[in-house]
Amino acid sequence: MILFAQAVGLADMPEGERAAVADELFGRLREIIERSGGVVDKFIGDVVMAIWGAPVAHEDDPARAARASLAMGEAVERFADERGLRLGMRGGINRGEVLFGSVAGERPTAMTTRPTRIRAGSAHGTGGTSRPAGGSITWMSDRSS
Repeated sequence: MILFAQAVGLADMPEGERAAVADELFGRLREIIERSGGVVDKFIGDVVMAIWGAPVAHEDDPARAARASLAMGEAVERFADERGLRLGMRGGINRGEVLFGSVAGERPTAMTTRPTRIRAGSAHGTGGTSRPAGGSITWMSDRSS
């Protein structure tokens, strides 16, 4: 399972505040991901990408990813409320092949997914939850608007 989650509103913050807010917020999201058995693949600006099923697969990885995404949305809402910020979260969950381990050499460096699966899983919904073709789920919180 592959999850993308974007902290909506983070990029609109003043540059001087953005790094500290992102560090604390993404720290909370990382804890949720790891507690559910997921692994953070990378942070890309205001986006976190995580996977479930590598290095260890569980039968309930789809449920773990879904529960983590719900907990992440709640965590972003709490975080924004605590600080009086206008932040929301949107993202998607998709299933697909994941390569775990060495990429471009013998040193373990990264995890990656097939590009077609990344595009399908990163499609943003227009609000609420939708189920596009390809086995993905997208969601969006309207709290930042």
